[in-house]
Amino acid sequence: MDFAREKNWMIEKLDRVLWSGDYIETRLKVLPKLGTTYEYLHEKKCKGLGVALLPFRQFFQIEYLLRQEIIPAWGMVPKHCSVTGMVDEGEDVVLAALRELSEETGYHIDKNEIIVLGNSRLGKSCDTSVFLFSADLTNSRRGKSKPDGSILEKFGKAQWGESDDVVRISDPLVHVMYNRLQVMFHSRIYIREEWFDSPESRERVM
Repeated sequence: MDFAREKNWMIEKLDRVLWSGDYIETRLKVLPKLGTTYEYLHEKKCKGLGVALLPFRQFFQIEYLLRQEIIPAWGMVPKHCSVTGMVDEGEDVVLAALRELSEETGYHIDKNEIIVLGNSRLGKSCDTSVFLFSADLTNSRRGKSKPDGSILEKFGKAQWGESDDVVRISDPLVHVMYNRLQVMFHSRIYIREEWFDSPESRERVM
């Protein structure tokens, strides 16, 4: 008996694709022990793995670097949101974060300057795991951004905002990163990677 083939067949039977597009697909997970099924969204291009950043700088007060871009799922009026991106096949999540920071904001920093903020989920109906980061850009000079060529990213821009601007943003990832940064700023508690999922430990449906 080919056990590997049988295992793949069982996975496909219990977790199958209902619809598939270029970037996302809807899936149906069968839960025999619970006697029910569960539909969810899977970002197939990045295999459910993304990164987000909320960098900051401090002069007279702390400011946060945000993106302003059109997000069609939220409407056609430009919205402020976090710096985000997909992790390429086999790419280290920290290097993916540095790449997205460079592409979307024009700030180019080294790996040792990154601040780990753990990870988060996009919601109960999506299996994407987003790894969160920040960086102190107070002494960093802004260079030229290098958009990835997509239309939406081309017309987006990075802007500095204050805490009052951050709390009005509807992007949930901004608030997760902002709150964890406040813990670090005021409690001196640094986020430890082992508190959260890692790319190696998270459950994937291949």
